[in-house]
Amino acid sequence: MPLPPVDLDAHFGPRDCLVAPASSATASSRRPDSVGQITSDVLPLRVHWDDGFTADEAATFLASFERTWVTQVDDIGFNAPVLPDTEDGPELDVYLSAIQAGPWSAWAIQDTNVDQVEGDGQFGVSAYIVMGPIPDPSWIDPYVAHEFNHVLQYATDFTEASLPIWEGTATAMQGWATGDTRYGEEIASVQATPWLPLILGDSYTLWRDVPTAYYWEYGGVLWVLHLDEKHASGGGSGGVALWSAVANEGAEPEPDVLEGLAAIGGDGDLGAAMNGIARSRFLVGDDWDDRGLAEGASFVMPERDGLFAADAPSSYRFENPLQVTGQAFLDFDVEDSGPLTVSVSSEVGLQSALLVMWWGADGSVGDSLGAADTSGPAPTYTLELDGLTRVAVAVTNLGPSGFDPDDASAYTPGDQVVTLAWPVTPPDTGSGVVTRTGGPIGGGCASAPG
Repeated sequence: MPLPPVDLDAHFGPRDCLVAPASSATASSRRPDSVGQITSDVLPLRVHWDDGFTADEAATFLASFERTWVTQVDDIGFNAPVLPDTEDGPELDVYLSAIQAGPWSAWAIQDTNVDQVEGDGQFGVSAYIVMGPIPDPSWIDPYVAHEFNHVLQYATDFTEASLPIWEGTATAMQGWATGDTRYGEEIASVQATPWLPLILGDSYTLWRDVPTAYYWEYGGVLWVLHLDEKHASGGGSGGVALWSAVANEGAEPEPDVLEGLAAIGGDGDLGAAMNGIARSRFLVGDDWDDRGLAEGASFVMPERDGLFAADAPSSYRFENPLQVTGQAFLDFDVEDSGPLTVSVSSEVGLQSALLVMWWGADGSVGDSLGAADTSGPAPTYTLELDGLTRVAVAVTNLGPSGFDPDDASAYTPGDQVVTLAWPVTPPDTGSGVVTRTGGPIGGGCASAPG
């Protein structure tokens, strides 16, 4: 669980939220000492505390864990924790420790690397939770919901390798379980640098070179919320569906997060799934309309490349090459009539996804979501410009054909080029492919956490 927004300092480095010890022995040795414990009367749940906490505080945390257990397991439908764990009886153990965990710190740790329920099609292991002091009591319920969700993830598929699915789902659970949606800074982290791997990146790799990526995996809440609202019945059902889609028996992480995402968000087509995410990612802030996410008006807009139509080159290469599952957005005004054809190409044969969005002078809006030929080695879409005032284009790098995140790096830059076949010849802007440098042209904007 990261620091709350008010305490964000991009120079501190990422926060530990999931800990994967090498064996159950090391897991057991990490359990904090305690001076007292309290056991739930209604659930197999026990809270321990050390000298940094009081019995009354432990009772407050116990009540919060009881509430979130019922909400997440009984109401939303996540797997219950795998029990018994390896110590202290049959209950799920929570340790409140000011000695082992500092303020605002919390994490979940699995007890073992061995599947504890064989034959169920999942890889479930037991776990326990460590929580440090939470200086602002209003954050207790969101922290509890977040860390408890990790225990349920451990109970479903311990082998899933992508951090954004773990942290994105647990962050979304803060809202699903408690109604607390204070994850704007997490979303701002991924919106500031959209060309980085949205589904596959993590702050441990990114933050030293990209300080705004401090919350990267937690920013996965953006695409998890998209799946929940647009491809499930909401309220966390999309999180359950996503984890069910990636669950597997055995140590191999297949199906992986991209396969699960494609299954839930694109009927098996990763490009279609990423185009849907691109739309939800773009239609935020001042650009929000009812195609976007319910909370999208409060989210930071992604950095985008703004072009006036009259100045738009016929071919455009992004200044920041897209990494795998990274995205870019072109945004421009139009005054032309006739068809505009947008296409994406790659000299090395990378797969791409293409989304075109538009706004009419009469207030109408539309997009190419669901259209044929908008993902693959050369996606294309033709749009009639009559009556339109604005067009936006979103491109996603899907990697080489058959890309498997377990075998190849998502941080490899792509070479995508967008071609705009205008209905009339634009002014001469020079020959060849244009690479934009410097600040956004025309109406572009860039936003990032402070």
